Amino acid sequence: DLDEGPLPLGVPDDIATRGGVDEVFHTGALFLEDELALHERVSLLAGIRLEEHSEFGLAWMPQIALMGKPHATVTTRVSWGMNQRSPTLKDLYQPPVPQLDNAYFLAGNPELEPESSTSWRAGVEWTPRDWATRRALSWSQRRCPSSKNEAS
Repeated sequence: DLDEGPLPLGVPDDIATRGGVDEVFHTGALFLEDELALHERVSLLAGIRLEEHSEFGLAWMPQIALMGKPHATVTTRVSWGMNQRSPTLKDLYQPPVPQLDNAYFLAGNPELEPESSTSWRAGVEWTPRDWATRRALSWSQRRCPSSKNEAS
């Protein structure tokens, strides 16, 4: 139930007249992945995720990674992928909720659209012995193109 009680003072009329929220989403996803050994110490992993959202439609998100084992105790990884995050029911339809004794309020925005991004990741793992704790060093970068969801 998204109803959070009485509205704070100063809430714009168009938000205040929304009333109760009765919205439903249906989502489904399919993920396929395969690994191809390029060499005894190098493999390529490729995958794709198909996500269906009743409000926002279909989205294809490919992923690809290269994994190497230069030494018995060391594993390296590099990957690239596309991502998407659809707004939740709360993101879209949350009735205004007062914050800091009505100093401001948080509310959903029904104009939001899914956000897309592209990510790169790289990492190295070192496990000196079978019983030893794994040590890892990783780096990641995510780029989100400008979207309608950004504040003006």
